[in-house]
Amino acid sequence: MEKSIKLNLGCSQWKLKGFTNIDRDKSVEPDVVMDIKCPLEWEDDSVDEIYCGHFIEHFNIDDAIELIKECYRILKPTGQVIFTIPDYQKIFNEMDFINANKTIMSNERKEIDGVGIPIDAHRSIWSKNFLERIMIDIGFLTEVVLMHDYAVANVNWQTIIIGKKQYDKKQQ
Repeated sequence: MEKSIKLNLGCSQWKLKGFTNIDRDKSVEPDVVMDIKCPLEWEDDSVDEIYCGHFIEHFNIDDAIELIKECYRILKPTGQVIFTIPDYQKIFNEMDFINANKTIMSNERKEIDGVGIPIDAHRSIWSKNFLERIMIDIGFLTEVVLMHDYAVANVNWQTIIIGKKQYDKKQQ
């Protein structure tokens, strides 16, 4: 029986059991130290599951979209990817834009959610609708499965989207 391949890309200190936890920062002690760049080194249709938790926003928008395309390419026909993103649209809907920018993107604010991640590490801004549209355009079937109850400035701000690779059984 073939062993399943599950990747946790950009894992930071959040390791997932049963996954190969990958990060470029060796101080977080990932299973594999790797700077994740496109093209990804896995073969087409070779990976069962990919988890990207608060990862794609650390890429500029073009590189993030390329990474999503690469996830689609390397997933098996029955595979899935899970993206957890900070949903800035939810934040902006709850706050006026001036205060949202002061709170979220201010140079004086050095952390997100008290975790100690430098705010300037974010290179792109995402929302549920934007990520879903990109994923559908690439070919994923999408499902929003959970909105976390964590808050930045008293706003529930996380969105989790599962993308399943579209698969035509006639291709077998």
